[in-house]
Amino acid sequence: MKIFLSYRRTDSEYLAGVIAEYLRERLPTIDVFFDRIALAPGTDFVDEIERQLAESDVLVAIIGPDWESGGRLHAERDFVRLELTTAQARGVRIIPVLHSRSEPPSGDGLPGSLAFVATTNALHFRGYPSLPGDLALLQQAIVEPSPELVELRNLVWLHYERGEYREAVTSAENIWLEHGHQPNAAVADCCRIAALSLFILKDLEKRPVWYARAISSGVLSGSRNVVATSLLPTFFQLSAEGLHAEARSVLEAIEQLIDPTRFDGPMMRRMIHQKRGWSLARSGLFDAAIAEYDIAIEAAGENDPRGRWLSVGGRANCYFYLGDISRAQASTKDVLEAASANGWRELERAASQSLERMTLGGRPVDYEVT
Repeated sequence: MKIFLSYRRTDSEYLAGVIAEYLRERLPTIDVFFDRIALAPGTDFVDEIERQLAESDVLVAIIGPDWESGGRLHAERDFVRLELTTAQARGVRIIPVLHSRSEPPSGDGLPGSLAFVATTNALHFRGYPSLPGDLALLQQAIVEPSPELVELRNLVWLHYERGEYREAVTSAENIWLEHGHQPNAAVADCCRIAALSLFILKDLEKRPVWYARAISSGVLSGSRNVVATSLLPTFFQLSAEGLHAEARSVLEAIEQLIDPTRFDGPMMRRMIHQKRGWSLARSGLFDAAIAEYDIAIEAAGENDPRGRWLSVGGRANCYFYLGDISRAQASTKDVLEAASANGWRELERAASQSLERMTLGGRPVDYEVT
């Protein structure tokens, strides 16, 4: 992945340098083009802009108070104009950054070829002492997956939910080959899904490779929550080996990583307590497991319905093992109805089989806890 920094030296050179240094430190695998350092004396600037932008994935347009002054953007040979129009023509994602109380550019004041800048959502850098937080938001925006990559990730999930585990691994492999150089949540998710699929397929040879890819993608994305979910295959590996206490210690490490201020913080909290409940139930500690499932259900609320019903199903199984058969069956029926109404095929299958087994006096099936 490559980032191109576009700025005016008269008002943004210092901030461009700060951004370049920050991104290089936090995202060491990403190439950051900052002309003040990267261009050798005597280089043809126009040719180099074209070459660098041809290789770039994101252009950060740093906009200060002198960015539009004197009508300079209307000059055909203005370097900032050249950088932006070239980036747009090549399909490079553009992230405007406003600083020093600069206002978003007005479409009326821009040449037609730059009108898109006025309608592109911008980040506002508020200056010290907010700079560290502003830089973190920029980093997050850079590594955010594109809609196309999110669609590909969802396809991998779909294969997994349908039980098409080999297809999930194949799709993840294709995404890794094409997008593995872009550290973000979608890539990390694909790696994690592949690792979990191989766990189910018992493919011992390939599993460690996908564990490593998931964790490295999470770390390089710079998101604590992505790192946390990337550690989940390790939890499942320890669980599969019967090392339940050790597996729960991994959950504790994940819990320490979670950033609760992020939009997915509550979902992450649900996930941790749901998996802890699952692990405790496997160890025969059903009362403790129910307490964890209760926390998971509360954390899921209305915004994470599938996660909530997964936790309800896990709790129902605990009721069964504690001998409260009627309560277990009633909860499982609720899960079955919710899964059927929402089209959650794997959850519906598990609830249906569990209810049938409970009725016949057999053991319910485990609900998946990915």
